Amino acid sequence: MKIAGHLSAWGKQFEIGLSELSTMGFGHIEVGSNFITSFESAKNKYIEIMQKFRLEISAVFEVGHFNQWRRRREVYFHHDRIGRLLRDFGIKEVVIGPGIRMNVVDRRVYYSQMITMINEIASRYRHNDVVMGIHPHFGSSIFTEKEIDEVFDSIAEDIKLVVDIGHLSEAQVSLLQFIDKYKSRISNFHMKDVLTNIKGMQDHSNGGSVRCFNFCRIGSGELDYAGIINLLALNDYAGWVTIEMENHATKLYQTMSGSKTYLEQIIQNQHLLKRSDTV
Repeated sequence: MKIAGHLSAWGKQFEIGLSELSTMGFGHIEVGSNFITSFESAKNKYIEIMQKFRLEISAVFEVGHFNQWRRRREVYFHHDRIGRLLRDFGIKEVVIGPGIRMNVVDRRVYYSQMITMINEIASRYRHNDVVMGIHPHFGSSIFTEKEIDEVFDSIAEDIKLVVDIGHLSEAQVSLLQFIDKYKSRISNFHMKDVLTNIKGMQDHSNGGSVRCFNFCRIGSGELDYAGIINLLALNDYAGWVTIEMENHATKLYQTMSGSKTYLEQIIQNQHLLKRSDTV
């Protein structure tokens, strides 16, 4: 498995984020599409800044707007543009958030249209030799395990799944069982830890409206990261594990750096255990 850091927590302060992530020892980062589009007409400047901070892009995050059926041609055009940019910049993976959750009258029609849009959007990235992964998210049109299952049973098999440990926890998913079930489809993990936010966890089976968890530094919360990394090692997972922090603006450097150190130690311990098992 390969570790990356997420630039998103720095907002539009790109250079500060790049500098700090580089100082922490990250070699790869995931960025939002707004970072890439800011260099759309300045590829040499992009190359220069990435070389300056000794960083490479692991993936780019973009919103899919899967529920915008009436605007689908506009949405397709936008993903055509992003796909071409990623190809030109040599970036091989895109992480797609589904878009804002909406109340629907006819769920069957809604899902049929959403599946059509997902497959059409994926074809744009496929044409540009970019692997597309879907990122289920709290407050989005794909969030619960049931919704994830329905979508992944119906979309092209080369469309990957990006697992956000924090948002799956919000959806009250059994993490280890879920990861094992989708092991052949997962291309990326967004890693964070969680602390219970309210007593009597709200039922998110229908999407939910109030978060049950606060996200926190990996190793300071309630999740069994040793168990998660052990399962990934057993499955010979070779994709990205991307450390992403939310709501930590005042202690962002310490939170990201501490998460990286903790995660690296667990991964190293797993390597040592695996090596000892083969001796």
